[in-house]
Amino acid sequence: MDLLNTGSRILRSVVLSAVLVIIFGASAQAAKVTKTNVEGLVVKYVKCMTKLSGYVGVDYNLVNRTAQAQKGTIFVRAIDSDGDPISTGSDKFSIPAASGEKMFTYFNCYNGTTFLFSIKR
Repeated sequence: MDLLNTGSRILRSVVLSAVLVIIFGASAQAAKVTKTNVEGLVVKYVKCMTKLSGYVGVDYNLVNRTAQAQKGTIFVRAIDSDGDPISTGSDKFSIPAASGEKMFTYFNCYNGTTFLFSIKR
């Protein structure tokens, strides 16, 4: 009887471990990093989405990898699958040194398959 209980506990442990790997394995992957025209400022986790309010735009993280605070305007351009520009949006930002900030730039990004980012200081 003890052998049956031990086998059951081992099976539960294996199944639980597999479930945790499936759940957390995807989040452990490295994010795609998109460079900007400013050295040390990069963009990660880019996606076109609709907010609950109904507004459409691009959701992303702006990351400052430099030792100095940065501020300016970021321009986001949506490109379709043929390589043609669809639309452009912009947002002002101010970000401390060695940090990141969640951003949402409002504009019509539907059908955008690629997003280009440029910064004006």
